[in-house]
Amino acid sequence: MRGIIGSFLTAIAYRFIGIWNRVRMLLSVTWWKTQGMMSLRRFFVKLFDVKPRDPKDYYSVFRWLVSKRLAFALTLAVGVIGLYYILVLSPVAADDSAPGSASVSVYRYNSIPLKFVKGVVGIKARDGHIAYEGQVDGGMVTGEGKLYGKDGGLIYEGSFDKNMFNGEGRMFYPGGTPKYKGGFLDNLFDGEGELYRPTGTLWHTGAFAGGLRNGKGTQYNAAGTPVFTGTFAADQLLYSEFVGKTTQEAAEMYTGIRSIYSSGDAYCVKMTEIDAVYDVLNGANTLDSEWTINNVIVLRDFIVVEGARLNTVNRLTARFGTPEYYGWTWANFAEAAAIGALGSGNVFGDLKMDAVPVLDDVFEIREYDEDFALYVYAYKADGLLYTFYCPEAGAENFAMYAIESE
Repeated sequence: MRGIIGSFLTAIAYRFIGIWNRVRMLLSVTWWKTQGMMSLRRFFVKLFDVKPRDPKDYYSVFRWLVSKRLAFALTLAVGVIGLYYILVLSPVAADDSAPGSASVSVYRYNSIPLKFVKGVVGIKARDGHIAYEGQVDGGMVTGEGKLYGKDGGLIYEGSFDKNMFNGEGRMFYPGGTPKYKGGFLDNLFDGEGELYRPTGTLWHTGAFAGGLRNGKGTQYNAAGTPVFTGTFAADQLLYSEFVGKTTQEAAEMYTGIRSIYSSGDAYCVKMTEIDAVYDVLNGANTLDSEWTINNVIVLRDFIVVEGARLNTVNRLTARFGTPEYYGWTWANFAEAAAIGALGSGNVFGDLKMDAVPVLDDVFEIREYDEDFALYVYAYKADGLLYTFYCPEAGAENFAMYAIESE
């Protein structure tokens, strides 16, 4: 009896397992994908088997006979291409939510029809935001337009040519603060322009080239007040321009905060807002009685020469050649004033100096440590003598440098 019942239960279990496996198969995504791919394969194999087997398989077109299957395949292909154009390549309907005020036809950035449009359109970026509104010609952003970021903020407005900023335009920081206004060439600042700080205050006006300040210009401080008017090269003001100038000419070039140091008949001026100190030659015994600048000491640990930023002795030697002199020297009055301008804790160490204020910005140096030693490298180039001051002998880097006439 037990054997009969066991056999009966086993038969029911096998039956149930078969049904359950069938249900699992029908619920499997992989099974449906496989069936779908097999059906598509059979459909296209049959569709593109265009070889006629009977006269009824032809359409008569004038004197030609065209396979019905071939005609159907071509019609289907044209339909698929048309549907793709409508869904993917055709312009999106005019969108009033675009950043600009005008309602224009909007194209995707990779849209084929965009290559045949001339006029004002909107262009969607890969992520879907309206990245551009303005003129296009033959698929190229050319003419006047505006470039927007993901957040809808304006990045640039002005002239474009061949998908780049070219001509007059304005660039903005994130948040809409003006960054630059003026000429552009291939996405870089070029020509006359105005450069602003992220705070919105004016930083520089004048000539630009290759995205950098190059040529005549004026630099402003954080309050928007002009501090230097002169020549710039590779984004740096040209300190050598001070050498040989009269004190009156220097006062016209530098109009920022200054401090005057005197020691007997010697004078030097600290130009606080451009990190430099210049040494003045007494002109009392000259025919014109004009005081002129002997040298200028730049309180920076790099120098830009012909667009290259040099900040090591090896790079200086590669640019200028063998040094005219290198070794120890005693600090003169101007060098002592420059080290004092660097402040306490500078790399040279504290130089003892007895400075007595005469006026708010005038100091009399009654005494300073004339035995303070400095290690220097001196090079001659382009009619000038460059002296670079290192914190110690054999140091690879310098901490300031001086420029004077040979």
